[in-house]
Amino acid sequence: MKELAEKRKFEAELKKRAQILQKLEEQPSWFNYAAAAAASVVSTLIMHPLDTIKTRLQSRVGLTPDEDAHLSTAISDHIPELNGTPELNGIPETTKVQGEMNTIEEEASIQTFQEINTVASSTIQQENEEEISSSMAPTLTKARVNTKESFPDDEEHIKIKIKKKEKELDILSLYAGVSGNVAKEAVPSALYLGVYEAVKAILLKTPTGAALPLGVYLISGGVGELFGSVLRAPAEATKSLVQSGLATNFNNACEIIIASKASRDRVFRAWFGSVIRDVPMGAIQICIFEGLKLYILNSRSIDIDVNTLQAEAFIGAIGGFIGSLVTTPMDIATTRIITADDQDTRTVFAVMKDIAQESGPQALFSGCLQRSLYWAPAIGIFLSTYCSIRQFAANDPEIRALIDALNAAITN
Repeated sequence: MKELAEKRKFEAELKKRAQILQKLEEQPSWFNYAAAAAASVVSTLIMHPLDTIKTRLQSRVGLTPDEDAHLSTAISDHIPELNGTPELNGIPETTKVQGEMNTIEEEASIQTFQEINTVASSTIQQENEEEISSSMAPTLTKARVNTKESFPDDEEHIKIKIKKKEKELDILSLYAGVSGNVAKEAVPSALYLGVYEAVKAILLKTPTGAALPLGVYLISGGVGELFGSVLRAPAEATKSLVQSGLATNFNNACEIIIASKASRDRVFRAWFGSVIRDVPMGAIQICIFEGLKLYILNSRSIDIDVNTLQAEAFIGAIGGFIGSLVTTPMDIATTRIITADDQDTRTVFAVMKDIAQESGPQALFSGCLQRSLYWAPAIGIFLSTYCSIRQFAANDPEIRALIDALNAAITN
């Protein structure tokens, strides 16, 4: 009896999944691109600060102490003012404290004299003017001389205030290059999943594809990522320049990139590196995502609804973690090429070889934890949001009607 119930539940899950897939297949292809772009924006905004930390760490891999110091100076020189607050890094602590103390002392003196004048004005009605002047003189003198003593906690208070301000600047700086990162991911991600869905649909209709779905997912993901990388490379360059501190903003990064032929050549080399990095990652992560869902769906012993947001987020995170971990060496080389000077004309493989020789093979995986911890949730959020948007649109009659109307207007 229990076995029969489990069989019926299993068949019901398969039927439910088949109905969902049927509805998704009925959606116009352009909606796949739109859903992927929206999902990418959500994922990028959430995960950008960790990506900034990862980029700053990787831009230093294999650098000599002098080169690292030079990069640190460049970063401190290029950090812009945030929300109208002047940048504090590089100013000696004593200078910052003294400047604030001077302001506090001046304001305190004015406040003290105003309070004394008020007391004097009220007292003059009862006492002789000369007596008042005589009695107030020591107080005025003491106020002038011991203003700082009247505020014994000011210096400590100012230090705390400065540290808080610097912390705010540090936090805000983690969102440096966020616009470039959103642009870098949104459109390429739309191409990635849009092309992936199109290629997958074609291959699954073939006898070989139907028999080897994992191969279909792998090939389709690689082809989709190849198309996405065409647009991703220039945006990757601008984002990395801003995040590493070598450019103040998106416009400044664009100026640096197009400033010389050497800079443009560097972007092309970085694009080649991003293809070597992103195509395998795109293929691996989507293959694991679809493969695990298929495995769970066909396993009676695993009672998980793979159509839920939580399940797809977790499965997507596994794919993102493995894909990003495997491609870390290429990611380091690409970041180094983008942030290098114009005299550095090394290829991706040459950079990887030099890093391994100078710092050891383990240096090729520097920042792999940060990279994997970034891409695991990022891909989990991205793929689960993408699937949820499509499923919600497929199940909501009003949205389906709107999509049909838009599709009719586009095709006519």
